Amino acid sequence: CEFILARSLGKIMMGMYVADLHGKPAPPMPCLGRALSRAFELFAPLMILVAIISPARQRLGDILAKTTIVMRKPEPFIPPEDDDQ
Repeated sequence: CEFILARSLGKIMMGMYVADLHGKPAPPMPCLGRALSRAFELFAPLMILVAIISPARQRLGDILAKTTIVMRKPEPFIPPEDDDQ
């Protein structure tokens, strides 16, 4: 799902997406690279420390794919007009 849409089901529900370092939705190949790097992180849990010490808080897969996770800008709330006045 992330390979095609730059978003997993969890990211869709949370209003997030995978972006390149300029904030645009990431192309499919970097998304594939992120997914493939996940296997290394499963076998080397210490790799998670990379995300903690990384200045941009990126996990190893994001650093290698030159991507990041961003939150979509929320839609502004416009209260309905009150017709009773």
